[in-house]
Amino acid sequence: MLMTSLSKEITGYMCAFCGESIDSRGLDITALVLITNWDGPEDRQQSQQFFAHFECLAKSFRPEVSRELDHLQEEQND
Repeated sequence: MLMTSLSKEITGYMCAFCGESIDSRGLDITALVLITNWDGPEDRQQSQQFFAHFECLAKSFRPEVSRELDHLQEEQND
C-alpha cells in the first residue's frame, strides 16, 4: 500500500504482510503484482501492486517456494 500526503505525494510504503512502514531509501521495497484471470484473455485481467519487506514476503511463502528467492536476497546483499 502506498502512503500519500494530502497533495497525493508518495510519502512511503506499507508492508502488506506486517503493516509496518518500508524505508524507501533502502533496497527493501519489494513489489508483488497480483494478476487475476491469468490464463484468460488480457481484457479480462485485472492487476494490483502490493508492497512488502523482502523478508516478510519470503517468510510468507512455503519453504520450497521461498528457496526460489535466495538468489534475489544474495543480489541485494552485494
